[in-house]
Amino acid sequence: MDKALSPARLFLWVFSARRALFVALLFCAAAVAACELAIPWFLQEAVDVALGHEDPSSLNRIGGMMIAVICGLYVAHCFLLRLEARVLYEGMFRLRQRLYTYLLIQPLAFFS
Repeated sequence: MDKALSPARLFLWVFSARRALFVALLFCAAAVAACELAIPWFLQEAVDVALGHEDPSSLNRIGGMMIAVICGLYVAHCFLLRLEARVLYEGMFRLRQRLYTYLLIQPLAFFS
């Protein structure tokens, strides 16, 4: 190989393979983070409604939105895991391909 791959360089090399997948991976990570942050906010709203003087019928609406956020979190997390695995497998494939190409172009004296 021409240069040894440092961990930071290897990381950038793996993720530069498919930029569209990397962007989708970042989008899914942002969606998971947003859903994770929305759950405590909805819980705070529900507690405020239950203890406050507001209309208790809005508690059903908050509960429904919380269930929708949890379902969205599940879907976003599934997509995140699938995309992460795909990006990493493609990066490992490219690394293996580079290593095998390097080994195959070596002269016979290299192996003895």
